[in-house]
Amino acid sequence: PRGGGGGPWETESSADALVAHSRSKRYTPQEVQWLEALAAGAPRPSQTPSPVASTGARDAHDGSHEDGNEEASSSSSSSSGLARPMPAAGSSYIGAQGLRDQPLPPLASNDDGAIQDFLLESLVKHYSFQLHAEDFAIAQVQGREPAQQVAGIWPEQALLNHSCVPSTISYASRGVLITRLTRRSISGGAELFHNYLGDEVMAPLEVRQKALLRSHGFVCACARCKEESRVVRAACIE
Repeated sequence: PRGGGGGPWETESSADALVAHSRSKRYTPQEVQWLEALAAGAPRPSQTPSPVASTGARDAHDGSHEDGNEEASSSSSSSSGLARPMPAAGSSYIGAQGLRDQPLPPLASNDDGAIQDFLLESLVKHYSFQLHAEDFAIAQVQGREPAQQVAGIWPEQALLNHSCVPSTISYASRGVLITRLTRRSISGGAELFHNYLGDEVMAPLEVRQKALLRSHGFVCACARCKEESRVVRAACIE
C-alpha cells in the first residue's frame, strides 16, 4: 500500500523490500492468475522498449478523452512494453474469494532464476503503488499512528493510466487501497487517470517529462502536457 499521493520509487531499498515481500507472501488463486497474466506480457531482459508518447504507462493514446467528452482512441499500444490484463467480465479482484495459501507462481516459462527475478522486479517497478504514509485521518479515527512508506500492488489500481491532470486520488489503510474521484463532472464510460509522479506532478513540463521517461519509459501526452508544450513553442516563436 501507499498513502497520500504515490509516485516513482524514491529509493532502491523500498522497491527491493516489496520484491522480497512478494517472494515470501502467499496468494489466492485469483491473485496467482493475475500475476501470471502480468508476467506473460512483460518484456524479457533482451527486450528494451523504446520510449513512446503516451498519457500513461499502461496504454498509449492521444489523451483527448480525459474529461469524458471525447470518445476513446480506437487504437492503443503498450507504452512500457507491459501488458495490461483486465479482470474477467463480472469479476473483481477486490475481496476475491479463496484461501491465500499459494506461493508466488513461476513468472517465466522455464526455471531460469535470473529471468524470474527480472520479471518480478519489472512488475514491482511498473505496477506497484507507493505512498509516503497511510491516510492520517483514518488512522487517527482508529486510534493509531499511520504506517510510513506503504507500498503494494493492487490489481484494479494498476489498470489506471497516468495523467498530469489526474481524475482520481488514492490512499491506504491497513493494506486496503481506497481510490476516489477528484472531479464531479466525469461522464459515464470515461477513462479514469492517476498520477504516477506524486508531488512532482506540480513540477514544470520538462521535469515531469524526464521523470516519467526515467521511471516508466514513456513521454506523457496528456492534455496538460500538450497545452504546456504549445505555450512553450509559441513563446519560442515570439
